Amino acid sequence: MKITNKSKRLYYVAGQKLIPGQTAEIDDSWKEIASVKTALDGGELVLAKTDAEVDAAPVEKSTKSTKADK
Repeated sequence: MKITNKSKRLYYVAGQKLIPGQTAEIDDSWKEIASVKTALDGGELVLAKTDAEVDAAPVEKSTKSTKADK
């Protein structure tokens, strides 16, 4: 499914960062996650049209440096 962030805040869903107005494609199983369900019910996230452009950015995982690295 595709979702669009209609809120005024940043959302992180399924490893993707959605700023207001951005659309992401996520697995349908995310509809059952409580936080996503609440955001969809409240209108902060909305289901996007199937032809909507996906423009959300994947979250880059940072690597932590350890004392051994120094």
